[in-house]
Amino acid sequence: ATTTATAAAVAVHRAAAATRGGGDDTSSSSSPSPSPPSSPSPPPQLPQSAFAAVMPRRSLGVGGDTRAYLPPRRSFVEARDAREAFARGGRGVGGAAAPRKSLPLPSDRGLAAQPRRSTYWTRPVAVVARKPAADGRATYAALVQPPPPPPPPPPPPPPPPGPTESELRAQERARVVNTRRESVREGMKHAWDGYTRHAWGQDDLRPVSQTGSDWLGLGLTIVDALDTLFIMGFDAEFQRARDWMAGLDFNKFVDVSVFETTIRSLGGLLSAYDLSHDRMFLEKAHELATRLFPAFNTPSGLPKTTINLATGQASNPGWNGQSSILAEVGTVQLEYTYLSAHIHDDSYKNKALQVFRTLYQNKGSDGMYPIYIDPNSGQFISSVVTLGAMGDSFYEYLLKTWILFGGPETKGDEFRQMYDEAMVAVTGNLVQISRPSNLTYIAEWDHGRPVAKMDELACFAGGMFALGAYLHNSTLTPNRNSEYHLQLGAELTNTCHEMWARMPSGIAPEFVRFEGTADFYPGASHYLLRPETAESYFYLWRITHDPKYQEWGWEMWQALEKHCRVDTGGYSGLQNVQMDTPVKDDSQPSYFLAETLKYLYLLFSPDDVIPLDRYVFTTEAHPLSVLRQPM
Repeated sequence: ATTTATAAAVAVHRAAAATRGGGDDTSSSSSPSPSPPSSPSPPPQLPQSAFAAVMPRRSLGVGGDTRAYLPPRRSFVEARDAREAFARGGRGVGGAAAPRKSLPLPSDRGLAAQPRRSTYWTRPVAVVARKPAADGRATYAALVQPPPPPPPPPPPPPPPPGPTESELRAQERARVVNTRRESVREGMKHAWDGYTRHAWGQDDLRPVSQTGSDWLGLGLTIVDALDTLFIMGFDAEFQRARDWMAGLDFNKFVDVSVFETTIRSLGGLLSAYDLSHDRMFLEKAHELATRLFPAFNTPSGLPKTTINLATGQASNPGWNGQSSILAEVGTVQLEYTYLSAHIHDDSYKNKALQVFRTLYQNKGSDGMYPIYIDPNSGQFISSVVTLGAMGDSFYEYLLKTWILFGGPETKGDEFRQMYDEAMVAVTGNLVQISRPSNLTYIAEWDHGRPVAKMDELACFAGGMFALGAYLHNSTLTPNRNSEYHLQLGAELTNTCHEMWARMPSGIAPEFVRFEGTADFYPGASHYLLRPETAESYFYLWRITHDPKYQEWGWEMWQALEKHCRVDTGGYSGLQNVQMDTPVKDDSQPSYFLAETLKYLYLLFSPDDVIPLDRYVFTTEAHPLSVLRQPM
């Protein structure tokens, strides 16, 4: 290509010389006389290839470097001067002689008459691409136009929309609830650590004196707290309690309460088995039930009150004329029915359920169940009816036995009917309204008239009515529809909240009387770490999800932390809740860990932690899986 361009440049040079009358080295020495001047013809145009051929080659080094290179600013001027010097027989840029007219001059291209441009060459906006030559020297190959600028980057995507105001409130609420649940969990650790330090192996802790006390001699706090430890995730503490229970020998020469041993020890073992699937707990429960079972050997089938674990000798106490007590004989059905289902022996279930049938047959014409019963005939021998002490959990177990068998999913409706009929009598005779605040409460009944007294123990009824409405499938009378029972449960729970909130300490007394002009006043001012109000808060929250129940539960927990917590470990009951700073009674019963702390923890836990459609709670708050089998 360079040779062709050079030939073209020589041809142009000769044509220009002929026009001027000149010649080249090959023309003869004699030339014709010059012709008259004529109109100038347009100067010939030098092809781009020829122009490129005469551009000086500059060494850019060796090695095949492909980076773009722009020529120096004065290279065009230098090239022009060099060509003129060669044309006049001078020396080139390097000083060497060059043959005359070997390169085209600007005047040869018709450019001599044009005004001379600036000696400074304006560099074109171009990129000189460089490629290696055969001899290893890099040369200019061509003038290449620069690539177009890249398009601007697309704008960044808009940030995702932030949470809405309602979502922010929900997130803050979840954070608060989690904090409260952890606070209750820490309280459980404090109560358990106090027991393990000062009373390990004994029934209860005396936190102020930092000692233990025995009642049944069965390590009640350990067995009562097993499922609470498991639910709250205290794995090491649960394992220690499990190992202790594995070594416990029930062959003890001691008289124990059949009722208390059933709901605390037997129920605790069965719940621990249900949650952990450790068969050791089931085997220990079977062993204990076998030692309690002789108490049912009575003419009526109603179990006696106490039994000696070593001899099997059963008896009733003399303080009540050797009568059986409604709550005691009517609060063993869940435990024995669950045991029978898992050891495949119906004898325990049959004995326990027969108690309900006997009581149902002997109830009064008004549908009421008095609290004292003849253990031989099964007849009621008292006129006192209450949902408080000595009567409370019988009504609870009528409903929960039906739930244990599957509730609405079971074909048997026997115990649901017993519960519904009992609630007709309760709502028709015992539900009362206070003055002036119109608080709903459950009175007691004696000799055919209501007594304006309500135990803190009866505060479980709010949760019971709500649970019965939640799983309601009976329409025996218009008065027992689910809406009515749910409303009644909420009203009773509100009254129990007032029993707590109106005391100077923020803690409810053992019972109140609804008399006078101030709704109620304390009838007994002590507090025994009772769980019943917390239980109703839990059920009403799970069923309605009204946040006020969580707020009330938090108020309760703050009051317990303030007045009942003992710095050296554990919590204590109070002697007088009407004082701003009550005196502690130095007693931490096992049910505080089994019930009070568990219900408060579940109040702040998600619904899938012990869900109500899969578990039923015993009266000691031990969760058992629903059986869903025919009765």
